[in-house]
This record gives sequence, C-alpha cells and structure tokens, in this order.
Amino acid sequence: MNKKRNQRKIKPPFYKRRGLYIFFLVCALLGVLAVLLFDQLVLKEYRERALSNYDYDKVDDVEIPSQIFDRNGLLIGRSYEENRSLVTIDKVPSVLINALLAQEDQRFWKHKGVDWKGVARAVWLNVKARETTQGASTITMQLARNAFNLQKEAEERGESGIERKIVESFVALEIEKKYVGDVSPDERLTNKRKLLEMYLNRVHFGKGYYGVRAAALGFFGKEPEDLTLSESASLVACIKNPLYINPIRNPERNRKDRNHVFARMYAEGTIPTREEYERLCEEPVVTNPRPLRRGTSHLYEKVVALTRDVVGDDAMSRGGFSIYTTIDKNVQEAARKSLREQLLEIEQTEGYDHPLLSAHDRESQASPEYLQGAVMVVDSSSGAVIAHVGGREYLHSQYDFIESGRRPIGTAFLPVVYASAFEEGRSPATLVEDFHMDLREVALGGTEGILGEWGAEIMDPVCEGDITCRKALRDSKIAATVRLGIDVGISTVAEQANKFGLPIESGEMLARLLLGWEQNSLWQVTRMYSAFARNGNAPESPYYIEMIKDLEGNIVYRAPNSKSQTMELCSSSTAFQIHSILSDTTHHGNLTDRAGQLVEPEFATVKTGTNHNFSDAWSVGYNGEVTCGVWVGFLEGRKPIYDFAFAKDLAFPIWARTMNVAANEFPGQRIKMPPTLTAVGLCERSGRKVTRYCYDSVFDPESGVSLASTSYPEYLRVGEAEVGLCPVHGEGGVTPSGEFAPDTEELRQRRLSVSPIPVLATALLGDDPYDAKVPTSVEKEDSDEEGEASEGPGQESMGFVAKETRRGEREATIRLRPPPRIQISDE
Repeated sequence: MNKKRNQRKIKPPFYKRRGLYIFFLVCALLGVLAVLLFDQLVLKEYRERALSNYDYDKVDDVEIPSQIFDRNGLLIGRSYEENRSLVTIDKVPSVLINALLAQEDQRFWKHKGVDWKGVARAVWLNVKARETTQGASTITMQLARNAFNLQKEAEERGESGIERKIVESFVALEIEKKYVGDVSPDERLTNKRKLLEMYLNRVHFGKGYYGVRAAALGFFGKEPEDLTLSESASLVACIKNPLYINPIRNPERNRKDRNHVFARMYAEGTIPTREEYERLCEEPVVTNPRPLRRGTSHLYEKVVALTRDVVGDDAMSRGGFSIYTTIDKNVQEAARKSLREQLLEIEQTEGYDHPLLSAHDRESQASPEYLQGAVMVVDSSSGAVIAHVGGREYLHSQYDFIESGRRPIGTAFLPVVYASAFEEGRSPATLVEDFHMDLREVALGGTEGILGEWGAEIMDPVCEGDITCRKALRDSKIAATVRLGIDVGISTVAEQANKFGLPIESGEMLARLLLGWEQNSLWQVTRMYSAFARNGNAPESPYYIEMIKDLEGNIVYRAPNSKSQTMELCSSSTAFQIHSILSDTTHHGNLTDRAGQLVEPEFATVKTGTNHNFSDAWSVGYNGEVTCGVWVGFLEGRKPIYDFAFAKDLAFPIWARTMNVAANEFPGQRIKMPPTLTAVGLCERSGRKVTRYCYDSVFDPESGVSLASTSYPEYLRVGEAEVGLCPVHGEGGVTPSGEFAPDTEELRQRRLSVSPIPVLATALLGDDPYDAKVPTSVEKEDSDEEGEASEGPGQESMGFVAKETRRGEREATIRLRPPPRIQISDE
C-alpha cells in the first residue's frame, strides 16, 4: 500500500502530461489547417479580386469636372457630380486630425491597413451584444470603399456586409503596400499623412459636400485651417451618417454626436482634462454656411442630364468631358440678366403686394412664392436652343419652368384663332364685328357685365365696329376674336391648336378656350411662333448638344445632321398672313410706343400675351432667324401680378433686351412672301380694294383737318384677290351675291344716265380763290424688287394727296368725298 501511495505521489502534474501537449499540437494543426482551408476556400476569391480588379494608381483620382462650352467654344460652366475642392494635408489643422482618428481609427499610425485588434474587439462586442454595434473599418478601409465604390459593388453582387468588409480589408492592405510600404519611420509618417489627405479630400460630409474644404465652407464658412476644435468635431461627427447628422439639417443630432467625438478624444488623451471636455460639450453648434458655388443653373442641369443619357452614369461620375452646346453665351447672359433686373423692377411697382425675392429665406425648403420668369431662345429652323433660363433663382428652386412648367398663355393664343380662320378660307381682310359682348358668352372672369378688352393693353380701349381680321389680331381685340372663333367653330380652333402643339387638355369646347385659358409650356408657345417665320414648319423638339468629347479628345457623341425633325403646323399662306399681321404690332399695334427699345424694329415680329386677370405675362416673337419666348408670373394659382399688369410692360422689355443681343450673332432676316399669295392694295376700313377716295379726315391741332390714307398692302391667296372696291369710300356697289362689284365705266354711266365728262388732267389748274384742295394721284409699289413683302399696312398703294394752296400754311391732306347721286324725280 505504501508502494502504491508513493506511485501516486510521483505522478506528473497536469500541465506536464505528454497527452496535453499532443492535444494542443493537434488543435494547433487543425486550426492552421482550418485557416488554410478557409483561406483557400473562402478568402482566396476576395484576395484575388483585390489583386486584379482594382487600379491602385487611381486611388487618389477624384472626379474631374466636365466643361461646358457654348456654340462658339466659350466656357460657360463646369459640371461635376460631387461638390468638392481639394486641399493639402498641411492645410488641415491638427485638432481635426485628432478628432478624426479618435473616432474613426485610433491605431491609424501603427497598422498596415487593417486594425486586427480593432477587428477582434468589434467581433467580441458584437457577439456579446448579439447584434452589430461596432465596426472595425480603418481610415484606409474607408478610403478603399470610397475610391472603388465597394459598397455599390457588393450590392450589385448580392454580397453581405461581412463579405464587403473582407474585400475592403484586402484592398486596404494593397493600398498601404503601395502608398506606405516598408520604409523608415519618418517616411512612413509622411506616407500615412498622404493617405489622410486622400481620405479627407474624398469623404462625404453631407448636404452634397465632398471633401473637408467643401464641408468647412458649406457648414461654417471657413477654410479648414481656421476651424476650431468644436467645428472640427462637428465635421467628423457627420461622417457616420452624412444625411442626418449634418449641423444645418439637424443641429441637435450633430451636437450629440460631436460630444461623442469629444469623449473619444478625452479617452485618447487629445483632450487633456475633464474640465475642458465638459466645457466643450456645453458649446452650441453654430453654423455659417458659405458653400462653394459651381455655377449650377437650370441650363447646366439640363445639359448634364442629356450628357448622362449619352455617356452613362459611370462615365459621368468620372467626368472629364468637353460638352459643346448650342447655347450662345452672350444671349444666355443677356436673357438671365434682363429677366432678373426686370423682375426686381416689377417688385417695386406700385400696387405689387406679393412676397419679394429679397425676403425669401435662403435655407427654406418650401417652394418660393415670389414672382418668377423664364426665357427661351431657339433657332427657328433647327430647334437649337440659344438660351435657356428656366427660373429666377436656381438656389431657391430647382423647378425648371421650361422643362416642366405650364401656364395659361392669354392673348398669346390669339394667332391660333386667326390661323384657323385663314385655313378655313377667310383672310386678313375679312371683316369681324368689334362690339361689346356679354360676359356670359365667354364665362371668363365672371358671369355679369361686359367682356373686358384687356388685349389691347391700354387703359381706355374702345370698340370700333366692323374691322378687318388684320386689325383685330394686331390690336388683340377680345370680343371680335371670340366672335370669329365661334363663327369658325371652337372645335376647329382646338384642332388647329393641337396641330400647333398646344394641346387642349380640358376637352371642354368653351369660348374661353379662344382667349388662352388652357395651360401650355414655354417651349410649346415658342415653337408655334417659330412656324410663322418658316412657312408653317417648326422643329419637332429642341436640342442642346452639338458634340461631346472625352478626356482624350475622342468624340463620343455628335448631333445628327437632321438635328430635330420639322413638322408642318399650318400652310405657308396662313403662316405668312399671320406673320404679316404680327410684324405690324411694333408699327401700328399695341407695341408702337415700345419700338424704340429694339435695335432691329424692321425685323421684330412679336406678340404679347396678357390674361384676363393679369396673372401671367408672355412675349413671344422672332426676327426671322431666332425665336424668343418670355414668361412672367407665379408658378401656382391665378392671382394677378398687380392691377392692369400688361405684358408689354412686364415681359416685352425682357424680350427686347434679349433679342437686341441676339441680333449681333443672329441678325434679322426678311420673310419672303410665298408664291401662293399676292399683294393687293386694300382699304383698312372695308377690307376691299382701295379707291382714289380711301381717305379719312383727321384733325391735327397744328394744321387743322387733314387726310389720312386708309390704304395698305394686304396678302391674299392667289385667286381670291378680286374682292371688289371699297364701299365705304368708293362707288363699287354690291352684286346680287353680296360681293362688292368693281367700279366700272359702264356702271357709272348707267347710274348717271349721262355721258361721262372726260378728265383732261389729274389736277385742277389755275387760281383757287375758295381755298380748294388740289388732289394728285400717287402710287406705291406693293413689294420690293426682290419680291419680298413691303414693310406693312398703313402705306399708301394708291390715292390722292391734297395740297394746301393757302399761303403760309403747311401741306395738308383732306378727305375728298364722291359727289352725291343724281336723283331724278318722276315729275
């Protein structure tokens, strides 16, 4: 028993047993084997992807801005996806670096891309909490994720978050090998600082700010080197969740996360005392945004969107493109400047009581309620956009009125009514009734009273009885237009509107449709007017880009030769007849007193559009080469801009200034009359052929009573020019069919029953003791030598000029009436 007892005493201790070491050795071998198997079966794919799929020379490559040029090769803007401005690491304060490393990567200076201790700690804490509460991404891993967009790649591959982390780890190790390497401690420190610089120039801080400089200016209005510790910590706090933690959108959330950064800095010793830590936590978050501006506008957004459609999202995010547009820089700037200045002037008008641009809160997320406007200039034949100003202030509202806006066009719609009538066989010489109309016939603005005559854009409009279509359209006669539209047929007018590209969305064939009640876009209205300058044809759609080159100068897109397909909107005869009327607005219409604002009044063909309630103002027209459309109003509602806000006062000045600049590059051209029309001298009072008696007496305070010719050249379809003589001033009579008969010698002899007295001379000769007037006949050609249309109505084509023979008085004209008919009684 003693022997057995002694044997038990000499038994080796547990840790000296051979079996234990064999067990540990087997476990180690199994662990190594498991690691090797895991590496070969699981990690190999990710490691090989990190070695072969990524170009590490481009880790420091950030987006290169694309340049936008105008039609003459002048730079008009830079486009980029990310608002970024690069800064060197020596411009970044140490307090920001300390805050960044305290929160994101405490062992940045020691590890080689992956913090294995941090990984182990994160795994333990996540297992302990039974959820993902800790990450282990180092600065280098985050740089890898941002440089190669590894998160998007993982989503496209359907990989989990752990798989993405594995890829990030391998890529981070490769980045450290390339940019840090095995070097001396001093070189390592320098190279590590370079990695920090790459990271700080790339990371997103929220609100569209990429890189520390853009964020410092965007949130605090400071260069990075001027940031305080509190501001630096606020920026670092944004990195965790840029969308919700940025100090402008959510200052309280940013303050909470900023204080967490302070806590980490205190734990790391970069905030030395508890007192300083507590003092910093009490500081409020104070912002002072002065962000970098990249010149973004509605035009640039349109061009960038079109470019992205051509080159794709990935290529656009890399940038470096040269985009050559159809825009003219000078015209674009003139349109933008004139719109802004005119709207500011309107806001100072007496009676204007709407919100002002100056009172708008720049940080407000609500749509601005102040007065808006838009300008569009296009090449009338091709649809190339010369200028595009989609709104008043892009920073306040990115809503592009040209792209998306629709508003009632008021009296700018009137040419559609007259074009419908001309297409149906009527002509500019057709008489229409300009008499007061009951408001109930139109149901526009009320149900009682007389329909207003706001179209003439004067304070005291009058009705003039029977007038020609030319005069009715030229002077925007409301009642006369409604009567003509009803006579032609509202459905016929609606059909013509659809041909012009102005859809009638309501579908209700009401008389108010004739006065521009329906809502249309600026492009639709501009395109319609361009057809009047191009024989009834207009481009199907606008285009903005002529050519795109990549960074190496290769052409990746060129506009097709056909540019934009053209469509026939009306006949060439109708187009020229409308053109001839509209071209007269600056000579005898409502814009006569505004003609002095134009550098090319002889080529200006323009129509203003005013609504019955003065809520919108339009001015649309062309010079034979380009067409310009202007809109002024509010984006929503139908509230008046102010009482009697006429378009000639609101929108026309913008149109005039823009077209004056456009005339330098696109000078006006005369529109030729098509062979389907002929010029005929008519009397504007009757719409019939002018006679020698077609004069109206006019009282002049200086010269007394004088004569004013009522003759003008009208453009009628060939075969329809025999309209009879003027019955108001002449002797033509009326045929049984109701047409005016020509004034022939046979008719005159039959009426007088006496032989006519032959005229020996065209004037009375000798003394004139009774102060009689001496008429002489004059004639003027209806068209110039090249067959182009004459300047417009109001010019004499045939008639008498009576000269005053009294000594000392200036030459005057008086109306000579025909003698009364001889009445022979039966007695």
